[in-house]
Amino acid sequence: MACTAALASLDLLLKKQTLENIERICSEHQQFLNEIKDHLAIKSIRQRGTILALELK
Repeated sequence: MACTAALASLDLLLKKQTLENIERICSEHQQFLNEIKDHLAIKSIRQRGTILALELK
């Protein structure tokens, strides 16, 4: 059962629509990052794929 679920997840991940959504999310995160990077409350910003992390002062 676990292998079937893992294979289904891989199939979903490799679909064109999923990859396009990942690219869109990354692009939107990058735009947001550029807007707030100089804010006084921001200590650091990290992005890895669709994950965006903010460290506040």
